[in-house]
Amino acid sequence: MLTPNELLIMSAKTNSIVCALNAIASGADVTATDEDGNNAAIWFGFYNNLAGVLVMAEKNPAVLLQSNRI
Repeated sequence: MLTPNELLIMSAKTNSIVCALNAIASGADVTATDEDGNNAAIWFGFYNNLAGVLVMAEKNPAVLLQSNRI
């Protein structure tokens, strides 16, 4: 079974705001990242899903900050 954080990232990777919100309601941390350091807001941005990005930013504006990984 997936953790809430894993579910959040998977939801964002599949561009599903509804599933992402369910993951957050289950305790997911919106600042959680995948193995490459990308959070849900970054994934929603990849899909040009502004609503998804804004929902994540509303929960925690820090999701809009991402360090460059070398």
